[in-house]
Formats: sequence, structure tokens, C-alpha cells
Amino acid sequence: MPMTARLHRVHLDDCSEPSAARQEAVNLLWPFMPTRKVLEQDALNLLSCYLMAAALDGTGLETVRGWAADPEDHRAVELLRAGPAPAWAEECERILTCSQWWRGQILAPVRLALSPDRASAA
Repeated sequence: MPMTARLHRVHLDDCSEPSAARQEAVNLLWPFMPTRKVLEQDALNLLSCYLMAAALDGTGLETVRGWAADPEDHRAVELLRAGPAPAWAEECERILTCSQWWRGQILAPVRLALSPDRASAA
């Protein structure tokens, strides 16, 4: 029986705080978590970074979807570097510059979690 995920309202405004960004990422990703622990951690970290960067920039969920669709776009890293948790910039950059195969494995659940039928702005 296929698993269906309910629509999740993303509270991007709250994501300028690391703990709030992390919690939103957990809430979005839970139905799509990879089975390998390291992939799960990287997917959570990347989505948390994206959510925080968007909140810091005052942009919306479409921007986050755009970053997930184009891993060559490192705008999120730049925003995080200037924000309250610069260590997150290093983590985001580490994930975005890993091998293409590994990055694809990390981004797959992130993209699913961000799909328009799964996530919408609050």
C-alpha cells in the first residue's frame, strides 16, 4: 500500500533560528527519510540549511525548491555565512560539493518533501 504524506505548512518566518529550521526540516522529511543514517543526517542538514537561508533572506518556499532543484546554486551558503549560524554554511557547502551521486541521494528525499503537493507556505 503506497504511503501518502499529508500537506505540511512550512513556517519559514520562524526558520531564522537554527532549532526552528531543524524542526521544520524534520517535519517535512519524516515520510521520505533515507534508510542509511548518514544520508538521513545529510538530508536533514541540507533542508535545515535551505529553510534557514530562505528565512534569513525573506524569500519563500519557491526559492527553497529552486535551490533543491539546482545544487550548483550556492546562494543559500552565502546567506548562511552572513547569518547567525555560519557553521551551517560550511555544512551546506560540504553537502553541495560532494560527489554528484551522493548529492543526488541526499537531494532526492529533500525534493520529495518540498513537492508542492506535500509542502506549502503557512
